[in-house]
Amino acid sequence: MRPKGRIVVLVLAVFLASALVPASVFAAVTVYAEGAYTDADLVVYIYADIDAVPGPLCSFGVKLTYPTGAGLTLVTGDPSMTGTNKATWYLGAHDYTDVYTHSEGGMEEVILIGGKLDEGSPLSGVTGTRVLLGKISFTHAGAAMPPSMDIALGRAAPYDNFVCTDVDKTVMDGSISWGSLAVYERGDVNGNGRYLVRI
Repeated sequence: MRPKGRIVVLVLAVFLASALVPASVFAAVTVYAEGAYTDADLVVYIYADIDAVPGPLCSFGVKLTYPTGAGLTLVTGDPSMTGTNKATWYLGAHDYTDVYTHSEGGMEEVILIGGKLDEGSPLSGVTGTRVLLGKISFTHAGAAMPPSMDIALGRAAPYDNFVCTDVDKTVMDGSISWGSLAVYERGDVNGNGRYLVRI
């Protein structure tokens, strides 16, 4: 075999091997959500596992969507109940964001956008496992639980949502690994329909 042919075979072998590796292996950011409900309320927590490669995150944008007729009422006016995790995501001494809502095509959207700029260490960004992006609280009356919900990028192009602090300011939007959105009745810690009772 000529050298050129060997190179082609090698490139094809590397491509095929990489195609067999799960996409999550390449993902530096995995986003997932967990929710708990009672007879009157529902709280959804959105988390991210953030690798330090290619760099910590300096921003994020994520949205929670659900059908307009789901019977949910978003809690507003209390930042501790609905909003981003401002202990982790901030610009100096100022809050970076709040909650944005949008309705389109029979769907409701709750959008959380956050960023971090530590004035003492501008490139520190955010990394870690189970990093809280924010929580979204609802009240409900007679709504079917758990509701149909999904998580996705906060804003579509040309907006950049998940941006790293590396030299290239790498945008991770196209390689986010979207995990599960699990909602259980509060007290049902493993989702099996039975409740943990403390006596």
